[in-house]
Amino acid sequence: RVMALGVASLGVVAAAVVPLAALAGGLLATFVVYAVARRAPWGPSGASILLAGVMVNSIASALITFGKLLVPPARAQTMLRWLVGFIELTSTPSLIVVVVVVLFGSGWLIAEAARMNLLAPGDEAAAHLGPDVTALERRIFVFSSLLVGAVVSVTGLIGFVGLVVPHAVRRTVGPDHRRVLPLSFLGGAVLLVLCDLGDLVI
Repeated sequence: RVMALGVASLGVVAAAVVPLAALAGGLLATFVVYAVARRAPWGPSGASILLAGVMVNSIASALITFGKLLVPPARAQTMLRWLVGFIELTSTPSLIVVVVVVLFGSGWLIAEAARMNLLAPGDEAAAHLGPDVTALERRIFVFSSLLVGAVVSVTGLIGFVGLVVPHAVRRTVGPDHRRVLPLSFLGGAVLLVLCDLGDLVI
């Protein structure tokens, strides 16, 4: 919506507005997914959250496609480039915002990694082990949304990293989130840099 309105072309203003809009959009999408998943007969389980996420993503994609039909061609090209994803030197204000959010969000998630392990047997079993499952899940969704929104605001949608790296790390080191999370952060960065270097070579 921000790019459709042309804010992305306003220089310094865009450096502050686009990351904040991405963060707000990520949080809104997360809350919508969670609200839809809660209405499932079995509650907000992994399956219901996944299905709700697919539904919300489909609706959002349709709205973005419709939005590209309503804006000037140059602005539509900017939106398309963001949807494809890119790596380039961003502005200093945007970089500062992203670094602060990523350090804060990733630090919190890593600190909560041990509690995340308790969720593996399911919500009912986890509830008997001590943590407030609903509150923990909400915090995970919020901080994950902050991380994704911050990064996406300066790189666009580069989805293959999140689809490949965490699963590869889990198969390599096991399911313990105390290892999976930091190694996924590091592995994602390494993979993206290698892919960018490979593109330069080609």
